[in-house]
Amino acid sequence: MLLLGKVGTGKTHLAIASASHLINECMVKAIYRTVGTLIGEIRATFNDRSGESEAHILREVIGADLLVLDEVGATKQSEFELATLFSIINGRYEQCRPTIIVSNLSPTELNDAIGARCVDRIRENGCIGVAFEWESQRGKEGF
Repeated sequence: MLLLGKVGTGKTHLAIASASHLINECMVKAIYRTVGTLIGEIRATFNDRSGESEAHILREVIGADLLVLDEVGATKQSEFELATLFSIINGRYEQCRPTIIVSNLSPTELNDAIGARCVDRIRENGCIGVAFEWESQRGKEGF
């Protein structure tokens, strides 16, 4: 599922509510991570004192019943980040596991940000795309 659109329109809220429902009603294992947090966790494994391995984190994220990946394309990604995202998306694709991608990017921008190979895998098998085109709901009452 792709939840794409403007800042403050409820994309993350909907993704988390969907995951929560599946956890409570279907007993699935769901993981929520922002791309920045996930990449940071993996980079931390490069320090010998971290106690975790990159392979362990990837197995956990790829093997979860549902992955919610938020803030996709929020930063300019390095080759390492692009390769890591491809490993995760491709791993979940190969195991036919659902993923919810949350981003402020348009479909075209998403393609540029994470690469055509990732987007192609996400779109296959009836991907649901939801455009959040209304204005931000944050701060409607003012400060």
